[in-house]
Amino acid sequence: MRITAKQFLQQLKADLIGKDSYRGVTLTYSWLANQFGHIGLGFIPNIGLYIILAAYTSLLNPILWSTLIIGILWTVFEAYNFLGPLLLKKKSTAQNIYSPAKTKYVFEPDWKNVGFDTATDVVFFWLGSFIAGTCLFLMHNDCLSKPNLNFYLWMIVLMLVLLLYPFQYWYKTKMYLQQAQYPFQFRLSIWDKQITSTDKELLLSFLRSDQYKHLLVYGGLGTGKTSLATGIATEHSIKHRTCSYTTAIKLYTLFAQVDDPQDSLLWNWRKADLLIIDDINPGEPVKQTLVNASQFHSMMRYNNTYQLNVDALRSKKVIWVLGTDHQTATWESMIEKDLQVDHKNILSIHLSI
Repeated sequence: MRITAKQFLQQLKADLIGKDSYRGVTLTYSWLANQFGHIGLGFIPNIGLYIILAAYTSLLNPILWSTLIIGILWTVFEAYNFLGPLLLKKKSTAQNIYSPAKTKYVFEPDWKNVGFDTATDVVFFWLGSFIAGTCLFLMHNDCLSKPNLNFYLWMIVLMLVLLLYPFQYWYKTKMYLQQAQYPFQFRLSIWDKQITSTDKELLLSFLRSDQYKHLLVYGGLGTGKTSLATGIATEHSIKHRTCSYTTAIKLYTLFAQVDDPQDSLLWNWRKADLLIIDDINPGEPVKQTLVNASQFHSMMRYNNTYQLNVDALRSKKVIWVLGTDHQTATWESMIEKDLQVDHKNILSIHLSI
């Protein structure tokens, strides 16, 4: 399932019309606001720098100089953001964004994706700077007779053309992310907990595979189970694959529901390409196993929805967040026998602090 042009336009209309103080802020709305902010950060400093250059220098074309200087400064700043803290891993106070100094990434960032995001920001900065330059030209007498004005207008057109693909890609990406209903925003490269090399390879094989694999994640409190599952699914969402997050308790209720064709959601858990089932059991220090594999399977038997539930779980990637349940074999057996998933497509990893 993919987001259609109609759904794209409906979301854009919803973000542009209405009060966010009433309905809340979506990821798509936040992205739009962020890009208008980038335009503003190109526009406003250009006006201020022009006033300084016009008043205190003898430059022949202070409008052009201020436009180019602001654009170049933001380009250098974004290059530092990309090449500095990300590649050089400089220590940052924002630990949830940058990895601490002198450490290695557990999972490498998607450099192409991060670079594309950086390039998108740079074009928005330049767009704001050239819009400001155009406005400054229009504020001067006989501005329409100046050939330089055409240069500014053509540059604005060029920036808008360059932004056509990035705009639809990033806006649609935010739609995939917000529809998944993750508990928080988290990319896989941010995850910095302990994992064995064997488990890491299993996880990477799950991430790269297009087959319907099931990943069982075991671990106690603080081992990063939920953040790891969210990070894996986020990488799928960024590739425009449909994902869905739910807890086991909520899923037990969803098992009993028949899909509603009038549902306002773009997709539900049954139609997603990847499903996270979180909090199936608590982890250490809680010792008890609250739900075993047999009980989970019995939860699917509601009215006439059992086969729907089995088919849905079998025909997608599923990440099972199982706490410190040591009954690994019983869960794998249930997935293999009851959900009819090939044993080679069932992977298990065990996290520890």
